[in-house]
Amino acid sequence: MATALAIAVPSGAQPSQFQLVDGFSTVFDGFRNILVGSDGNLYLPTVEGSVFRISPSCAAENIHDFHWQNPGSIDTLLQGLDGNLYGTMTPYLEPTNFFRMDLAGNVQLLYQYPSGVSTTDLIQASDGNFYGVTPTHCTQVTCTPPPFPHCHCTQSGGGTIYRLDAQYNLTTLITLGPETAVTNLLQGLDDNFYGALNSTGGGFGEIFRMDASGNYTTVHAFDCDTDGNVPDSLVQSSDGNLHGTTLACGPTEGGTVFSMDLAGNITTQRPFGPAFVGNKGVLQSADGNLYGWTTNGGANGLGEIFRVDASGNLSTLFDFFDANVAYPGGLVQTADGDLWGLLSSNFFGQDAVFRLTSTTLAINSIVPSSGPYADFTSVYILGGGFVPGASVTTDGAPVPLGAVLDPNIISGNFRPALGPGTLNDVTITNPGSPGPSVTLTGGFFADFLDVPQSDVFHDAVERIFRDGITAGCTGGYYCRDYPLLRDQIAVFLLKAEHGPTYIPPSCTGQFLDVPCPSPFADWIEAFSAEGITGGCGGDNFCPSDPATRAEVAVFLLKARHGSGYVPPVCSGLFVDVPCPSTFANWIEELYAEGITGGCQASPLLYCPNDSLNRGQAAAFLVNTFVLP
Repeated sequence: MATALAIAVPSGAQPSQFQLVDGFSTVFDGFRNILVGSDGNLYLPTVEGSVFRISPSCAAENIHDFHWQNPGSIDTLLQGLDGNLYGTMTPYLEPTNFFRMDLAGNVQLLYQYPSGVSTTDLIQASDGNFYGVTPTHCTQVTCTPPPFPHCHCTQSGGGTIYRLDAQYNLTTLITLGPETAVTNLLQGLDDNFYGALNSTGGGFGEIFRMDASGNYTTVHAFDCDTDGNVPDSLVQSSDGNLHGTTLACGPTEGGTVFSMDLAGNITTQRPFGPAFVGNKGVLQSADGNLYGWTTNGGANGLGEIFRVDASGNLSTLFDFFDANVAYPGGLVQTADGDLWGLLSSNFFGQDAVFRLTSTTLAINSIVPSSGPYADFTSVYILGGGFVPGASVTTDGAPVPLGAVLDPNIISGNFRPALGPGTLNDVTITNPGSPGPSVTLTGGFFADFLDVPQSDVFHDAVERIFRDGITAGCTGGYYCRDYPLLRDQIAVFLLKAEHGPTYIPPSCTGQFLDVPCPSPFADWIEAFSAEGITGGCGGDNFCPSDPATRAEVAVFLLKARHGSGYVPPVCSGLFVDVPCPSTFANWIEELYAEGITGGCQASPLLYCPNDSLNRGQAAAFLVNTFVLP
């Protein structure tokens, strides 16, 4: 079993959220890479031919050891489309093997590469084929006769890119020139392949594009003085841009971290200082940031973990500070946001695994997000960067009985500082003088007095309040059972459709019973201009009349689908809605789209002539516009 050793971080450095994973049962020369499996575990191949699994709790086990079968090195490991692990393993003095391994560690050898071929990068594409990279290709093979027969490459050329199909037919797609190799390969969102070359016949490397047939195009050729040298660690973000690092050169001669569009234009480039010459890499995070590492440089010359935000700002997350725990690489991120990586120097004289919990102080959410004004609510604050001794306030009022459960969770008992029907800011402050703090604006909602947590419409009312559709009625009340008037629904619906900042055009005096100007005139005329309703007849709008449930069916569907929308013909679904009738088609479509279940389930009733109350209106709006 492995343990997580907490490493004391020097005073003034980042919060102590760094762990070293120790206790592996096999001595080995080093890890190849880290793979985050679909089961939430980490899988690590080693130079000595083992595959380790590490659980999120840092328990490690050796699930397969090639060493006892056929000593050699695992070159690559990935998870295939079928959930199994695939990789290549090169026995000593024998050709490389392509294998499949299930998550329990059971292995099947699938293919043996030609003599002299090894692979340094392997991916499975969306077509199911495997595409790989060899650092060199063999131009001369020498074999020895029995009793100890083996073959090995005695003369090599540049690297290659190959395809291995489901029948294990190997096709070489590209053969590169001398002293040129692909440093990594990925399949882009456009299904083309993108990669980085470390050299181009004496050049400084390039980013290329290749289709599945091997047609090759240079996207960008690097220049040492401006771009950097030896691009690597290429990833693609959801906007289609490519991101990576360069090893050296660039504006400050320490290499760069760059972003590039598919036309080859460098859109963002952040140089490292001269002390950062060395291996680097990046990964694209779900939070939109790039996270990366340098194997040297940093404040102590021992490497660092860095972040580049969406605006291109480069910041240090963690500086390695001890020569016994230094020189990181192979960074990956798990679903909880933690960063895991490899160390090539540690206390035990062999490669090690480290875990870095986010040091960014942030509040992501409060669960539950609301509670009664006059009582305490037990909540969990979810985020990151929390340290023991952190304090919690709601709009300046201390929250009692809070506890930092781990760097990502704080418990507490909230009692809103403001009145009912209000949004309360939540602030976390870490210890210090002054301590760093972060605030989630409007993080906790104090319930309306007439819509408690147990009310069937509570969540919908909270949602439209948070979305700025309504502020309630008066005195901390929402007026849940009051009918929604026709002038009010104009405001509710237009804000739900266009957002809380929407401002309608100034009125012109369209309706005889709606003075212009007046509080609702602009909204009512915009409501009409969008073709949602033409009024109640005779150039009137009837602003103070309650909106009936039948009318609202038309209003909602026209707002959702457009003024020209025509619903399907009715079938006689509701007992109290004759088919055909004026509103039958609209009412039945409202039910079909899941916006309402009617007013009674058995027998199925809609209550078309009843006025729509404000509680029901909240649910209708949330369901119509799929408000989060």
